[in-house]
Amino acid sequence: MVVHSKSVTSPPGSSQPSRRAVVGAGLIAVPAVTMLSAAPAYAAASEARTITITTPSGAVPASGSVPVTVTVLAPNGTPLTGRPISLVGPSQSTFTPADGVTDGAGTFATSFRLNKPWATPGSSALITAVSESGSGSATFTVLGANMLLTDGIGVTQAPTQFTSPIVRTGTGPFNELVVLRDGTLWVRGTNSNDPFVKVQGISGALDIAASSAYTGTFYVLKDDGTVWAWGDNRTGQIDQTGINQDTPVQIGGLSNVIKIAASSGALYALKSDKTLWAQGQNNAGKAGVGTTTTPIPLTQVVGGTDVVDVAGRWRGGLLVKSDGSVWSWGEGEAGYIGDGTTTTQLAPIKLVSPTNVTSVTAHLMAVSWGAFVIFAIDATGAAWVWGDNSTGAYGNGTTTHSLTPIKIAGVSNVAQVICGPVAGVYALKNDGSLLTWGRGASTPTPWTPPRPITRLPTINEGAYSNRIGPITSETTVSVDVTQAQVAAGTAGTVVTRVAAGSSGVAGATVTLTTTAGALAAASGTTSPSGVFQTTITPDVWTSPGAVVRVTAGDDTGTSSDTFTVLGANLAGTGSNDRGQVLGKAPGAGEEHISTVRQTATVFPSPVIDVTVSGLNGSTSLALLADGTVWAVGHNDAGQLGMGDQSSRSTWTQIPGLPAIASIWTEGWSSYAVDQNGDFWSWGESRFSLLGEPLAQNRLSPAKVAGLSGVKAFYRAESTSCIVQKNDGTWWAWGWNGNGLLAMGNTVELSTPTRVTALDGFTSLANSFGYGFIGLKADGTVWGWGGNADGQLCDGTTNSASLPIQIPGLSNIVEITAGTGDSYPEATGYARASNGTVWGWGKNHRQQVDNSGQTNLTTPVQVTGPTNPTHISATYASLYALQGDGTLWYRGASANNNSNTTGTTVAVPRPIQKMTTVYHARAGRQGIRIVTTSS
Repeated sequence: MVVHSKSVTSPPGSSQPSRRAVVGAGLIAVPAVTMLSAAPAYAAASEARTITITTPSGAVPASGSVPVTVTVLAPNGTPLTGRPISLVGPSQSTFTPADGVTDGAGTFATSFRLNKPWATPGSSALITAVSESGSGSATFTVLGANMLLTDGIGVTQAPTQFTSPIVRTGTGPFNELVVLRDGTLWVRGTNSNDPFVKVQGISGALDIAASSAYTGTFYVLKDDGTVWAWGDNRTGQIDQTGINQDTPVQIGGLSNVIKIAASSGALYALKSDKTLWAQGQNNAGKAGVGTTTTPIPLTQVVGGTDVVDVAGRWRGGLLVKSDGSVWSWGEGEAGYIGDGTTTTQLAPIKLVSPTNVTSVTAHLMAVSWGAFVIFAIDATGAAWVWGDNSTGAYGNGTTTHSLTPIKIAGVSNVAQVICGPVAGVYALKNDGSLLTWGRGASTPTPWTPPRPITRLPTINEGAYSNRIGPITSETTVSVDVTQAQVAAGTAGTVVTRVAAGSSGVAGATVTLTTTAGALAAASGTTSPSGVFQTTITPDVWTSPGAVVRVTAGDDTGTSSDTFTVLGANLAGTGSNDRGQVLGKAPGAGEEHISTVRQTATVFPSPVIDVTVSGLNGSTSLALLADGTVWAVGHNDAGQLGMGDQSSRSTWTQIPGLPAIASIWTEGWSSYAVDQNGDFWSWGESRFSLLGEPLAQNRLSPAKVAGLSGVKAFYRAESTSCIVQKNDGTWWAWGWNGNGLLAMGNTVELSTPTRVTALDGFTSLANSFGYGFIGLKADGTVWGWGGNADGQLCDGTTNSASLPIQIPGLSNIVEITAGTGDSYPEATGYARASNGTVWGWGKNHRQQVDNSGQTNLTTPVQVTGPTNPTHISATYASLYALQGDGTLWYRGASANNNSNTTGTTVAVPRPIQKMTTVYHARAGRQGIRIVTTSS
């Protein structure tokens, strides 16, 4: 689930983002070629232009600021002045300033900070400039430094100047050296704070060694197996000419070399055939060739076969053979040989212990010649020590020397151990942890540097720098929102991990940002396992289906992950005994909802329509933007479409439906039109309500044969259906008592039948008792069907099987109807183009006016709503969406009290769509609101 951002530069003529609406620029964790002004990023706009972004070196430092110049030119090269510029960089980077305008030369100058001090050297940073409707991007190489500098007390980062990661570091006489992954070699003075300088003439470098004799000699092992050197050559350290070398030269006669080491004035070279060779100064037998003749040409060390490791020390050396034995030679002072004596050895002798050794190293302990200590690591990971202990290198709390190797107590699983002249002893364990000791009589103590360490430096013979340069691990930061979907208003878990390889990095500082929602913690430090965990909570009104991006960053880079919000832009009031409003099982006091409340946040896509039936226990259907239909509530006749008759108290997607365009639920039946125009029905089948004669209720959706192109659906109570097709024709089926199907008779229809009497009508209204009211294109209102209370306004109580005009209404643009206390009772409402609203029929809850009349047989103006844009009625009440976006009602309230003057209803979000509960009875009235999202 992890997603990394990237940017794309568009060519001329392509669509471009507006200012600030830019694809997120990112730090790319792979080497890339810098894009300079010679390769401009183009922008397409109404005015053609070229946008270039440059820095002085074509690179950006991982830390610190760098000047950035944006240039905007016309196609003919003319500077475009006064053009607005906005800059966007990788996450957590900054510009000072980020916005401005081009000057007379068409340029805008700013400074940029990547703010990623430990970004991998040679990685890339993308900067995007936006100017009006155009944009351009450029990729810059990151200058970094994956190396610490420590004197055993303070810790700093090396200069962030390298275009490739450091793979070897070392110190020699008067110099500090680093080898980069790209094979280049860099050098600067010991203890200097100056930048490193690239050594010319060296490529393919793998490792380094240095000798202290005279002014020092430096050796480089290259990837082709050759060895190169420069510096002092007075005793044949480089060749037999005795001439010092100012620049690197190849050492003759050496090939297939896999490791190098140096003593004071001598070179050791281990070849791929496991033979060991030496050349240079040989006083005290340091060359290990059995004599003290000096200098000596390139000569194989006595017994120098089957060798797997080599180390140089002052006036001597050590080797390890394949069988794990250690051999030592040279000056015997201070027990450097390790054989229990101080006798000088002109050729290697085998030590009794340790055995099963894998590597050896030797280091200068203090700024005084001859104070050397030797370390060996065996196959178990134990560390052994002998030689000088004046500064506590043994780690045993003493400064007493030993003439034979002793095991260092409390140190195990060691991968590498070194000692610096001042900085003390450091042991890097295989699990990445570190121990340090030796600045006086001390014992090994855990040390946690500010960055994980992958390799300790080579402390060459004769190096008396006050500090060492451990190489830091290349770490990665990743973020994972553990849930692919998070419900709005609830917390999702965010796990950020910083790792070096497969190992977590403890104590790393991470920061997090999000495109939406609230983070419980926006920053923190990683645990011992390298993890920082927090939560993200989307706002409860976040749009369903919204994709939220969480970005985590440390001082090396960033990573992002996304999740989808399950939301609900739907709220309402009314009966909730089966979760019809809240979409969840009702709690105490929640069987009826009297104030507008949000339904459960479960939808993966925004709600675009909702329909509710209030007959004998309500059912709710919601249509989502993705074309799915969800249902909740009563299911007496299978109206939920779940294949059974079990009610549902939580929103559940109806299976078996294609992508749907429209939905309706009436009584105990439900209907839908799919995006191909086909009509579907399910639920109660009596009176052929499902559009065809069926003996049993239909528990799952099924397509109605021969009925397609439906654009509007209406139903009278629980008995009769009328639909309008896209061609404007009207069709009806079901019970036809009181002539409510407008066929001119009372004959029941078992299949959809054309209704010619409704030609010219544009819409109808549900819930008008045993009848309908309809609106014609000329703005007049008509009614038919039941007329027990005179609701047809014709002065009689006689039913009408054909439409008759409701008098006194003109220029009407919308109609609606609400139920009374019994099936025949109804109230009609009409909204005129001038904003007035009119009502007639039942008025027993003053849902129309305060005249005291319970039946209004002529339309009267409804007082109260201001500039209504939509009206909808339910049981004994009228709701109106007013011009200012507020919701107004009068009549029976959601808790069944009477409001006789009209008032507004508090709603939690702006309203997109409002509907009322159809066919409601007292106590079941209510509304549903499709809201905007946050």
